[in-house]
Amino acid sequence: MLENPFSKATTLYQKLHAPGPPMSLALNWIGPLANRGAVTSMLAGDWFLGTYARNYYAKNLLPKQTHFMDVQQTCLYCWRFLQQLHIEDLSHVLWDCPAAQLAREDFILRLPLELAESLASIQSSERLPHILATTDTEAWECLGTFAARVRQRRRKHRQLFQQQSERLDKTCLENARAKWRAAGRKVCRHGVFFASAPSRTCPCMAGDNADAAAWQAARFMPALDEELRAIVVRRFDVTSFTRVGCLQAESRRRGW
Repeated sequence: MLENPFSKATTLYQKLHAPGPPMSLALNWIGPLANRGAVTSMLAGDWFLGTYARNYYAKNLLPKQTHFMDVQQTCLYCWRFLQQLHIEDLSHVLWDCPAAQLAREDFILRLPLELAESLASIQSSERLPHILATTDTEAWECLGTFAARVRQRRRKHRQLFQQQSERLDKTCLENARAKWRAAGRKVCRHGVFFASAPSRTCPCMAGDNADAAAWQAARFMPALDEELRAIVVRRFDVTSFTRVGCLQAESRRRGW
């Protein structure tokens, strides 16, 4: 089990085999029950980290397959907001992810000076075990506040990503096109959804020269969604229509 550095049992194993106060005592040094619960859930692996939850609640938002990491373990915050690929383990969430930057800075400032200085000299993966080994009750109180703030932020982001994933599932071009065609209706190769097949050559190639009658049966068209970072389907508007091939090229240029 411990050969896997991303196992959710690794941190707890390290704590149980490291010097420091027993958990039954140390947790009582954390005053608010909510903060105590945040530390407990963090050590018990209940934060839906990508390393073991594999982002099951927002799979539509994951990046395409890469050659150097399992995309299901991706930190969705770093990918969606920064277009950076990082494995979402506990060390990344606590010490590296920008989502926890403000809570992290406040935590370091509130720690006893000697402990805060020692954290700066060790690697991210060693910081939590180092804190868990302390017998300073003030440090444990700070850890409880820090864990509670990070967990709360993660809950909000998880809800946001889940909602975006559900929206993308309903509006993405591939799914909508499959349903439209399954109903026996026409979607041209340029991405326009027609209520009935065009009576002549596809009007998409005519561009501005296509007359109003040519677009009469057009109902939906592809478009870029900035928030979802994907090609979705919207109501047809000839003034803003762009062929799907151009949208795909733009999507690739943006790294979507």
